[in-house]
Amino acid sequence: MSVRTCANLATNLATTWSALANAALAVFSLYGCAGSDTDANPFYVGRTHETGHGEAARVIAFGPFWDDERAPDYHETALHPLWRRVETPGEVRTQVLAPLFATRTTADESSSRFLALGFSRTHTTDGASSKPDYDFMLFPLLWFGTGSESRERYFALFPLGGVIKSFAGFAEVGFALFPLYYWAKKAVNESETLHSVTPLIGWADGGPRDGSWRLLPIAGRWHYEGKYDKWTFLWPFVHWQKNRLDTSDPSTNVAVWPLFGLEQSRRTFLLTLLWPFFRYRTESVESWDEQGALQETLYWHHDFLWPLWRNEHVRDYDYVRLFPFYSRYRSPEFDSDAWLIPLFWKRQTREVEFTKDTFDAVPLVHWERKRWNTAAGETPRADDDTFKLWPLFAAKHEGGTTDFRIPALLPLDIERFTDDFDASWGPFYELWHTRRDADGRTRGNALLRLVDWEHGDGRTRFSIPLLYSLDATPRRTTHSLLLGIVRFGFGEGGTELKLLGMPLVTPQVAAR
Repeated sequence: MSVRTCANLATNLATTWSALANAALAVFSLYGCAGSDTDANPFYVGRTHETGHGEAARVIAFGPFWDDERAPDYHETALHPLWRRVETPGEVRTQVLAPLFATRTTADESSSRFLALGFSRTHTTDGASSKPDYDFMLFPLLWFGTGSESRERYFALFPLGGVIKSFAGFAEVGFALFPLYYWAKKAVNESETLHSVTPLIGWADGGPRDGSWRLLPIAGRWHYEGKYDKWTFLWPFVHWQKNRLDTSDPSTNVAVWPLFGLEQSRRTFLLTLLWPFFRYRTESVESWDEQGALQETLYWHHDFLWPLWRNEHVRDYDYVRLFPFYSRYRSPEFDSDAWLIPLFWKRQTREVEFTKDTFDAVPLVHWERKRWNTAAGETPRADDDTFKLWPLFAAKHEGGTTDFRIPALLPLDIERFTDDFDASWGPFYELWHTRRDADGRTRGNALLRLVDWEHGDGRTRFSIPLLYSLDATPRRTTHSLLLGIVRFGFGEGGTELKLLGMPLVTPQVAAR
């Protein structure tokens, strides 16, 4: 199969998905007319309101199945759980049976993925006039890419052979009858290539690791110019190493694995017995204090019956662990305490913009508070809070918006990985969902979105499917029964009464 044939096949698949999505949109276009303020629950519930940037509207239809929400800078349409499309000024995202299939389109790139197994991307770097780059993956079997330059073109059919560009942190990797032969190339300051003939035989060509080689289990050398020079004989048993060559205190290490290892320098000492169970390491560092006096700081790393006991005091952090009962980690940016690992965790993360505290009782409880740092003269920003009692409920206050859900299906709360799933499947398992925006507007629904309500700008609307709906403003209140068969209202203009659509009592002023 040629590269062009594979590209055409991938394009046809993407076109098919797009056609299915457009067909679904056409079938439900009747219900997607966001802007029609009508209540015919459960067939159609439309809500509109004004924002500071223009009109916003939303529609839900057939309970959990359909919704369409529009604002000046946002448009979301979904046929749950089959299809969902979100459009913002910067991108358009589509999901089909999330997380099964997803697409993303921006001004210079469009991509699609099928779980973690299939991925395609079209990227334009110099505007519409240039030929776009195209990459395709069907993990782990097929990889290929096309572009205007030869260096952008590649093809690989695993495990037979080929080349893959930009893979796992390498500029390119190649193989032939993997794992019999494979190589990986990096291009940071200078190009280097790492070759392997099975994992036992290999060498490095170019770059700082030039001169490294291995013929295991006989011998091997791992060399990094200016950092280390490591030798092994009868691998993995006998080792001789020169380490810390990029410091003023290089060390020498001799080891007979797993019996013992000894590394020494003028200021460091490392003794390993029955690796990895017993390790004892110390390092003495000299520095000058603010008064110009020379001082000495001692760092250490001790393991006793690893992984049961560890005690570390190093340059960047302090760490103590008595597994599985307790651990403590301290650094300038991050603190962590854990009890009955991995059940209970208390953490604090310190960033320039905020300080975040979290507590987890895995997997039942998650609590989080983010305190924003403000400079002198800036308006203080309210804290963000999250609390989840899985699987009963989840509450979140973020950016002035409050969100509350019953139940909380996913124990994780990582927006990057869970938001699309929640948005696509949430209407089918949520029994209660309320949201309060920063402007004070509230909205909510219950029982798979069959019960719906909204309040804002002095107007309250409430709906129960087939049976009852309410529309109340400071001027008038209107009640509707049985999809409008019976309708009555009170307020400005007097009483209103309709039966089977016939006005029996008509107010003098139209309801507003």
